[in-house]
Order: sequence, then C-alpha cells, then structure tokens
Amino acid sequence: MEELQPLAALVSRQAADLEVYAGFLFAALEGALPAELLTVHRRQSVSDWLRGRPGAVTTVAVLLGEQRFTLQRKQIGAPAQASIGHEVGGIVLSTRQLPLADWSQQLAVALYRLAEQNAGAAVALQRLTSFTV
Repeated sequence: MEELQPLAALVSRQAADLEVYAGFLFAALEGALPAELLTVHRRQSVSDWLRGRPGAVTTVAVLLGEQRFTLQRKQIGAPAQASIGHEVGGIVLSTRQLPLADWSQQLAVALYRLAEQNAGAAVALQRLTSFTV
C-alpha cells in the first residue's frame, strides 16, 4: 500500500480546508461517480445571499460502496471533523470519528479500489494527481 501514500497526503492537505476540499472532490470524481454520491452542504449568510455567493462549505461527503466519508464542521471557521459511516440502502448503520490523517488514508484506499474497478475513476484520479493505478 506504499503507492497510496502520495494520494493520502494529497487528500489530507486538501481536506484541511473544506472550500478547497469540495473543489478537490468535484474535480477528482466528476464523471467518475454519479452526482448523488458526492454531497456538499453550505451555510449561506444573508450577506452571501445578497451578494449572490453560495455560502461557506460546512459538510463534504462522498459515498464509495457502503462507506460514506464525511468532513463536517459545526460552524464557519471551526475545524472539520472526519467520520466514516457504514451505509446500506440509504440507512446509516454506524459512524465512527477518525483523526484526519486516518480518514484521509482510508479515503485514499477506497478511491484506489474504485479506480482499479472503474476506468473513468482511474482517469479522474490521474488527471488530478500524478497517481496511477
């Protein structure tokens, strides 16, 4: 699994900022996953609404198989909390909180496995990084 270290490091760096991370996930997985598997929630202030801005990202989640990888912050400016949920048929059976480094490693493994099975996902990951499957 040494080949996953560069991908895990990239995921971890991007995940530190939810705004950047949302862009990272969309860029990496656009076209590789159906849109309903990638979720971004924003909190829009009145100021954002008046200026036509989308608001600050509060949650980013990606569903890969039965695992939902989620980064969420309770309020704007708060650090993100990482979790992985076990989800079957839209029902969350369990959720566990993880340190960001562990979460990033597990997301990298899931993305790597997806890329091994899906040529579109492999191309998307290669486009974003120099990572090859």
